[in-house]
Amino acid sequence: TITSGSCAGTFTASTGTCSNVQAPITIQCNWNIRVTYWESPDAGGTLSPTYRDVAYGDSATGPTATPATGWALNNFYIYSGSCAGTFTASTGTCSVVNAAMTIQANWNIRVSYTENIDAAGSLSPTYRDVGYGASATGPTVTTNTGYVFVNFTITSGSCAGTFTASTGTC
Repeated sequence: TITSGSCAGTFTASTGTCSNVQAPITIQCNWNIRVTYWESPDAGGTLSPTYRDVAYGDSATGPTATPATGWALNNFYIYSGSCAGTFTASTGTCSVVNAAMTIQANWNIRVSYTENIDAAGSLSPTYRDVGYGASATGPTVTTNTGYVFVNFTITSGSCAGTFTASTGTC
């Protein structure tokens, strides 16, 4: 960008080159700030884009988060750097960027609860989203007349901790 004076010929902004200098001229070099996005754990899903280059003082809109099967987006947080304006954890958006920063997406694991006989009763909730390594409390069971609740069993995946069949808690 030419901040004072002028170029008598062709000015190429990408290289800062003036083809014909005939008077004093000041050419300013402009930089953008990189905002990087990454996820933890990696298996939780994908982010697009994985970075944005923004001008000083501009906002950086968070990425599109696509959860992998069995995962859900929990939130975003600033892993390094800081937001000079307002940071929105649900979207990963910083309203004013004044320095490089890294924003991390945090994924939760989805624990789903199903019934082996639909008419036997109901479960509430039918899923819980929990952090990696956290406990998942089983659902409330409502049993219909003529049926008896027995227990829960794991039908896919595994519980890395202790599974309690009577409550469905991992």
